Amino acid sequence: MTDKGIRLLGEAREVVAKVDRRLFGVEADPVMRRMGAALRAAYRVMCRGEGRHSLQRG
Repeated sequence: MTDKGIRLLGEAREVVAKVDRRLFGVEADPVMRRMGAALRAAYRVMCRGEGRHSLQRG
């Protein structure tokens, strides 16, 4: 990866982090915070490979 590509990825990470904080952070709407927590929990389950079969059925 080039230096420019590495810089670009770093900038993209910063933008995504800002959006994530705005949508799901401590000052976000309580419903959005709960949704963010549910999405993070689902992602952790998928990363562990749990629930894979139920996801494939749908």
